[in-house]
Amino acid sequence: MKIIVLASGSKGNATYIETAQTKILIDAGISYLQVRSRLLSKGITLNKLDAILVTHEHTDHIKHLASIALKTSAKIFINQNTYQVVNQRFSGSLINLPVYFIEENKAYEFFDVSIVPIKLSHDVVNCYGYLFKEQGVGNKTYGYLTDTGYIPEAYLDIIANLQVISLEANHDVKMLKESSRPWPLIQRILSKEGHLSNEQCANYLKGFNYQYVKLIILSHLSEECNREELLLSQIKKTFNNSFPCQIKIAKQHEALDIIEVK
Repeated sequence: MKIIVLASGSKGNATYIETAQTKILIDAGISYLQVRSRLLSKGITLNKLDAILVTHEHTDHIKHLASIALKTSAKIFINQNTYQVVNQRFSGSLINLPVYFIEENKAYEFFDVSIVPIKLSHDVVNCYGYLFKEQGVGNKTYGYLTDTGYIPEAYLDIIANLQVISLEANHDVKMLKESSRPWPLIQRILSKEGHLSNEQCANYLKGFNYQYVKLIILSHLSEECNREELLLSQIKKTFNNSFPCQIKIAKQHEALDIIEVK
């Protein structure tokens, strides 16, 4: 399994996943040209997608959904309530596209990879994270968890044993509270339907099983209310300066290098 985080943040989100038989995009918050260009910069030519998995209806996750689906012949997999909101926002432009409704906690088979949507907590009609497992020998697994105020306890044991995990670290609480953002927005971000802070992210990391977890992709950092050095400092503090696996920080304006899950 190959993973490329193409964009992560409030200006647009997209993550590309490729196995021997399957090509998938999580979210479509950046344009087709950006997706294609960022993949090409990593040596991958985008001709077709098998699926686009939608997390939720916020613009930074679905802005280019219809155009990317049309240009790549991708099937759209989406929660039914999310679809109703997005299709209305797009003035019905999803009606003629291949759309499939999916439900949380059910496994969906895509050729050589199994995908399970999991229910997260965000201020939308529905928000999904996704768990991936490629067929074959070994723990070829990946979890994508962003845009949530907390991780439901029912999923913690499963997530803790994945090999690669994209986990939200949206804001530094002090920076957020001292920002120029309206107080109701600050309260929303801090709530259980908001975003994970650096400290919350670090505390979740503390509970993972590093016999299995090999890489953490810290994701969805706020450009206004977070800094990479603050995030890393919080993690070092939580782990007493000795983090047990590799860390990468997802970027807003450039793709990360290819991550190989073996």
